[in-house]
Amino acid sequence: MTQKAERSSANKLAEFAGLQTPVARLTAFGAITGVVLVVPYERLEAGPELSLWARLGVPAWSIGLTRAYSKLLSGNVRGAFEQNPLIFPVVAVVGAIAAADVRALATKYRDSRRRASSHAQALNSAGSNQPES
Repeated sequence: MTQKAERSSANKLAEFAGLQTPVARLTAFGAITGVVLVVPYERLEAGPELSLWARLGVPAWSIGLTRAYSKLLSGNVRGAFEQNPLIFPVVAVVGAIAAADVRALATKYRDSRRRASSHAQALNSAGSNQPES
């Protein structure tokens, strides 16, 4: 692999890991949602404490968001609120970002299809204008 290709791959990986593109953000949101849907709530509740803030005894607004999201996805709105009431603004913001990303990707796809169609039409009309031999 050339140095330029390696740099390009590294840049793409950094963009993806940094959630800098719509595809990266939608992939991450989908993966998180998939994991939360697959892992039973009881496993989330009984699992080890992963929050650094909780381990240090410092109250943090983010503690319980994963469990609240799990409850929300299973339809337990009240339980989600009781787990962490901030789940609703978080889901609203992430949902708005996801909707904007889907729209951006749809627009990009539509525009590329239009360019390809215009290019094909130009080639067809250029070919029909050539004199027959």
